[in-house]
Parts: sequence; structure tokens; C-alpha cells
Amino acid sequence: LCGHAGTSTIMELMSCRLAPVQISYMGFPASSGATDYMDYMITDSIVTPPCNPFIRKEYTEKLILMPHCYFVNSHKSLKENSKLDTNLSI
Repeated sequence: LCGHAGTSTIMELMSCRLAPVQISYMGFPASSGATDYMDYMITDSIVTPPCNPFIRKEYTEKLILMPHCYFVNSHKSLKENSKLDTNLSI
């Protein structure tokens, strides 16, 4: 869902705790600030660096860190002959 990036209706619905576990993903890369109804946030080490406690302490959700990037994208736009380097270390 869109969280803060969408209409206020989304956050109002989330505050009703419609699911036993609620997870924030995409749309708004910062904390929702919702201590009583948003359990987790899917993120990555760029958005929420593990070594920066100043940033991490601002998140009210428990963080689920994706191994590379939390932003899912389509690779259909890559040229057929281009090669994706899977050995990149970020």
C-alpha cells in the first residue's frame, strides 16, 4: 500500500489493524511513526544503514532488510546483449 505517499485513507485503514501483522513497503521510505499498528518495514541497507544508529532509532517499525535493494524493478528495459554483473558489492 502507499502509506504516507498515498491518501490519508490508507493510513486510516492501517490504524484499524485489519491484519494481525502489518508491513510497510514502498511508497514512503521513512518510518510511518505508527507505533501501535505498523509492525515491520521492508527496506535495505542504503535507506536504513545498519551502522548508523542515529537513522535506525528513528524507525518505529522492526526492519526487514532486503539483501540488495528493496525497490523491485523490471529488467525488461535492459538491452538483450547487455550483461548484468551479479558480483557487484554495494
